[in-house]
Amino acid sequence: MDKFRISTFICGFALNTFLIGNLGLPAEAAESAQPTEYPCIVGSPLNEDSQLVLKGVKMAFQSKQPKLTDAAKEVRAKYKLLVVWPADEGSIEADTTEFDIAPEGGESRMMCLQKKPFAGTRILVRDKYFNWQGDMFNVFLANTDDPAKRIFEKFDKQEISDKPIAGYPAVMNETWQRPWVFKNPKSGKFLVVDTQHPAEVMTDWVVYEPAKDGSVKTAFKIKLRPPSEKVRDLLPKGPLLQMGILLDKIIGKPRNNEGTFHATDRLRIQVEQMWADLLYRPWAIAEPSSTRAQVDAYLKKWSKRAKAYHSQYTQLKALYPFAETALISYYQRSLGKTHDQAVSLAKKSLDLAYRSHFQL
Repeated sequence: MDKFRISTFICGFALNTFLIGNLGLPAEAAESAQPTEYPCIVGSPLNEDSQLVLKGVKMAFQSKQPKLTDAAKEVRAKYKLLVVWPADEGSIEADTTEFDIAPEGGESRMMCLQKKPFAGTRILVRDKYFNWQGDMFNVFLANTDDPAKRIFEKFDKQEISDKPIAGYPAVMNETWQRPWVFKNPKSGKFLVVDTQHPAEVMTDWVVYEPAKDGSVKTAFKIKLRPPSEKVRDLLPKGPLLQMGILLDKIIGKPRNNEGTFHATDRLRIQVEQMWADLLYRPWAIAEPSSTRAQVDAYLKKWSKRAKAYHSQYTQLKALYPFAETALISYYQRSLGKTHDQAVSLAKKSLDLAYRSHFQL
């Protein structure tokens, strides 16, 4: 072994030992592999319905939108089988060849009703203003013969609760997330996709369909990443995961006076989204508002406030190049990148990850 390789090995071993001792991390050097190509179908064999929904979700996955739900408009532009989708302004849109739209002037921001029944039922979607944080969304199966006008009048002012509404079983009830609805053109069946709560990062999307008896049943799920309570914990074990844990410590605890906006909690959700994109969609990582120079200057100043801060700052600087090397290896192994491609992608992605923790 030449002198350079010996020196590198000793430095790497010393750094790992130092970090384990200071951060209380397990001595696990093996990197986690990406066992499955995401997104994928779970809970059902591949069939015509699952394949057509999966195709649309894959389009969103390949988009440059940091959040998959924000890619709906792009998917719709390419894929007309998406017939109800989130709009830019926080509401929803629907294909007017497939849905009747409620007239403006009511209490609801938007309502749409499937024109032609499938197996005796129609999809009804409602968007109603809730508060400054956003709207509430409902999806029902309309199992009655009532005309669209009467249904719109009934549900415009309808207070929704957990109690079932006769003739209108709930598919999604008072949720923050905006539904996606796909249509199978061969069968005429409509499939409703629950993209989960906006604060949940790339958790399984659940797809519902009408059952023969007019009730709602789960058709299948779409898995977007491996299961983990925190996305950060899916990072390859070793320097990259250690860096993620250290950055979270540097963010610190929320202040008591953050009010209803919950700035620190919101930042952590954004960071979780960033880690998910870094691992599975690095082309879609959001550009942070702070530049590298601003973050470096802030951290240098912050490190002088206390010995504990200085220690964390020193650890972070030491970890960074080793985390970058780990990410290069991950992109080669999991995304099939060449060495040069992986180096370029890892340098950019880790810089974005680092800056994403500090919105200055």
